[in-house]
Amino acid sequence: MPRRTHCWISDRRAGFTLVELLVVIAIIGILIALLLPAVQAAREAARRAQCSNNLKQLGLALHNYHDALGSFPPGAIWEGGMYGGRRPNFHVHLFPYHEQRTVYDKLIWPSGIMWYGGNNAALTKVVMPNLLCPSDGFGGQTFTIGANEHAYMNYSGMFNGLNLGDVSSPGRTISQSKYAFFDANRSTRIAHVTDGTSNTLSIVESLTGPPGYYRGGLWQEQPCGTMVFSQLAPNSALSDRCYPYSQWCKDVPEMNLPSSLAGDGSTTDTCAARSRHPGGVGVADGRRLGAICQPNHRPDHVAGPGHHRQRRDAGQFLSGCPKGLPAPFGRGAGVRAR
Repeated sequence: MPRRTHCWISDRRAGFTLVELLVVIAIIGILIALLLPAVQAAREAARRAQCSNNLKQLGLALHNYHDALGSFPPGAIWEGGMYGGRRPNFHVHLFPYHEQRTVYDKLIWPSGIMWYGGNNAALTKVVMPNLLCPSDGFGGQTFTIGANEHAYMNYSGMFNGLNLGDVSSPGRTISQSKYAFFDANRSTRIAHVTDGTSNTLSIVESLTGPPGYYRGGLWQEQPCGTMVFSQLAPNSALSDRCYPYSQWCKDVPEMNLPSSLAGDGSTTDTCAARSRHPGGVGVADGRRLGAICQPNHRPDHVAGPGHHRQRRDAGQFLSGCPKGLPAPFGRGAGVRAR
């Protein structure tokens, strides 16, 4: 008699228990938490490299301008007095030397017309990506003044002394001990930079303000526009003193934008180099250097007009940087008389 075999079929299906599922989810969460900082760091490294390249290209543009015209561009041109006349800043002069000749060639400068006047209004809104740091973008790419739209930028010039009162203007003579790479109505030549262009800052990073604010305007030849001074250290917690108009600066210290409207519009206005890069700000010297630097010293007010005292404070401005990086006025004789 054949032997019967019984087969039992279970209706229980194989799968994960709730505990197993929670363990898997927890492991995935831990892996994401570990990988996310690395991804963010890689993205910031790419943004930082792009910013450094922008600074290098501006340094190259400075030298191409010097080769063509025998000097570096003036920081600003004022006619009849401070903020008078057409008011082009150094960026405008450099347009043809970093692939913005199309904009430069369309600019019209009739007497009495400021940079945003007439047909120029259609050009001031042109966004130039090579003048924007990819780590910023807080204010967007443009802002408006009245009916006109204007572009932002993130690279400002290193100007004389501690504040706007140390910038030359018609009718005001500035001590040669305060000369920096840029000044109004005055151009620097390589021969004037007696410390050497590799030891003297030319262009540094700066930040745009919140959307709609004028801070960081590409065409603005003012502190917190395209002017930076050495009174405050880069990324200082102390407030920049902006032009006394509400749309110029908004106090946003949590965004590295401590600001005050305590400037008087002609002498006390000042602004620090600022950046959103972890660890410092980007700087360029006169040799196309694009480096990230975080100083650990803020030069206080210079005691008296002594030339040597001011240079020493200026040298400490970058004392926390790797050896060999430049100071605002150079390390020795700085920028001599024109």
